Amino acid sequence: MPLLSVVALMGALQGLLLLLLVAVRYRSRENLPFGIFLLGFSLRLGTIPAWTPEALLEHPWVFSVVGPLPLLYGFLVWWYVGELIFPDGKVPRRWWLHVLPWFLETIFLAGFLFSLSPQEYRDFVARLFSPQVPSWMLLRHAIKVILGGIYGFFCFRLVFFRDGPGSVAGRSAAGEGRAGEALSRVMRRRLVWARCVVVAPLLSMGAFLVTAFFFPAGSGAEESLASPFLIPAMVMMVSVYSFSLFLLIVPDVLSLTGTETKTGTETKTGTRQAQRSGACPDEEDAREIREKLQEVLEQGMYRDPSLTLDRLARCLNVPPRVLSAVINESYAENYTQLIHRYRLNEFLERVQEGELQERTILALAIESGFPSKSTFNRVFKERFGTSPSEYLSKNGRARTIL
Repeated sequence: MPLLSVVALMGALQGLLLLLLVAVRYRSRENLPFGIFLLGFSLRLGTIPAWTPEALLEHPWVFSVVGPLPLLYGFLVWWYVGELIFPDGKVPRRWWLHVLPWFLETIFLAGFLFSLSPQEYRDFVARLFSPQVPSWMLLRHAIKVILGGIYGFFCFRLVFFRDGPGSVAGRSAAGEGRAGEALSRVMRRRLVWARCVVVAPLLSMGAFLVTAFFFPAGSGAEESLASPFLIPAMVMMVSVYSFSLFLLIVPDVLSLTGTETKTGTETKTGTRQAQRSGACPDEEDAREIREKLQEVLEQGMYRDPSLTLDRLARCLNVPPRVLSAVINESYAENYTQLIHRYRLNEFLERVQEGELQERTILALAIESGFPSKSTFNRVFKERFGTSPSEYLSKNGRARTIL
């Protein structure tokens, strides 16, 4: 078997095995773009040996199906990096616009090949592997390079030069004590992982450009037509194995909580049962979800005023309905009551520590996670039957005004 085929096959199989791991153990919306990227990347790598006149004549679909795939890489990586860096990341708005170049090229190539007679197709393939390459083929490659470069620029800026309150670094800096330090370590690992995901397709695109410029079609003997593709094949294979090695050493980068589940299979089984029945999962699964919930709350996640049930459920990698059932069963209160209880307890602790000497009541409430003054007043009155200022005045704690 030629060396190129061995390299491509090894890389493609490893990529599919990694995709299987993501699909089985780390299946989530946040990892969806990485899974799609890995599938397309592996398919492109596995079909590199097919870029010969003989293979294209025998398998025309390779040209129209696999050829446009690189148009998706930039968008998928950009989407995935956003999911990694911003905890509340969402599917990009108007995502179909990002997918449109790939869709149009696939339709165009399929229609073009379908319109050719067998002899015309043989002539077309012969031109592909000659110095007289059709000019529109050069335009295709130019579009891929330009789009890849644009997405690469924004991804590179996100993972190497981003440092703000919504970024990984900003979220890490918001941690306090041991929990904050642990969260920071997890976030730093995810940032390194994001950089690996960004660099890999850029290196692959560079390798294909080197092949195109230094080993143009028709520049060597027939048997050497496929050998220059060893360069991109090797780069892509090393990229896939690097992904696998990184995840073998630090598997928690794919987990939304930043920690591996201790009994992942059991948790997934309980989750599926809850989804089917709508009831709370069994006691063991509920205990594990409750422990993970307590862990993230003790890390101070409730301090985020934009926190929602859906986002907290994504963080714990469980469906919102299951998390809501566990909260109701374990705490005898709903999600909103639980989060506000944590926020109010922190506010009262900070009052007891004398922070009202220098801060306002509203400032402490906002820093404890309450989204607004009205929400804080309502929650406080529900618990104590009076307004915060009146309560603190009676207890000798109010030193300022709202």
